[in-house]
Amino acid sequence: MSGIRIIYAYYEKEDVIEFIEIYFKGDKANEDKKRIIKYYS
Repeated sequence: MSGIRIIYAYYEKEDVIEFIEIYFKGDKANEDKKRIIKYYS
């Protein structure tokens, strides 16, 4: 295991993947949910 986490959004209708965040698990416990919700809601 690499210890890297990739957060992405998949838009099925458009068949598009949009990368949101990539980070090393040792630097951060979890993704920044507040920031993701702000930009993708």
